[in-house]
Amino acid sequence: MIIAHIPAGYLVSKSIALFNNQNRNLYVAAGILGSVAPDIDVIYFYQYTDRTVNHHYFWSHIPHYWMVIAGYSLFLLMLTSRRFFLAGIIFFSNIFLHLFLDTVVGGIAWRYPKDDTLIRFIDVPATLNPTEIYEYGLPGWLLNLMNHWTFQIEIAIVFTAALVFLISCISRIFISVKNRRRYRNESRCAS
Repeated sequence: MIIAHIPAGYLVSKSIALFNNQNRNLYVAAGILGSVAPDIDVIYFYQYTDRTVNHHYFWSHIPHYWMVIAGYSLFLLMLTSRRFFLAGIIFFSNIFLHLFLDTVVGGIAWRYPKDDTLIRFIDVPATLNPTEIYEYGLPGWLLNLMNHWTFQIEIAIVFTAALVFLISCISRIFISVKNRRRYRNESRCAS
C-alpha cells in the first residue's frame, strides 16, 4: 500500500471514537500516528541505504518487535488511565492494520524470528523496469503498483475516508448551528 495507510487508520480510529465522544480527538490522533508509525524507517531507507534494501526488512515493519513493544507499553498505559490505555490499543491496532495492508502486495515478515521471508497475498508482476524512471518522473515500481488492480482497493479506502471526513465536518456544522439556535431561544426566554 502506498496512499491508504492514513485513511485506513482514520477510518478505524473514527469508528472506535464514535463510542467515546469525550476523547475523540485523542483516539483519532493516536490511530493516525499508529497507521504511519511503521513507515518511520523510510527516513533511514532514503538517507542511508541508497534504496538497496527493501524497507520492509527493517525492524519497524516486523510484527514481532511491535508485539513486544505493544505488550510492555499497554501494560504501562493500563497502570495510568483508561483513556490512555484505549489510545494505546488504537495506536497499536493501527500499526498492525498498516502491516496487514502492506502484506497485500508489499510483503511482511510475519514468521520472524524463525523465518524472515516476506509474506504477501498478491504478487505484482513487473511489466515495467522497476528501476527505470518513466513519465512524470515516476519510477517503474510505482507505476507497476498504480496500474495493478490492487491499487483500486487503496483508492476505495481513500474515497471512503474522505467521505466519512466530509460527513463528519458537515454534521459538526449542523450541530453547531442547532446549538446556537437553542442557546439564542433559551436566552430570549430567560430575559
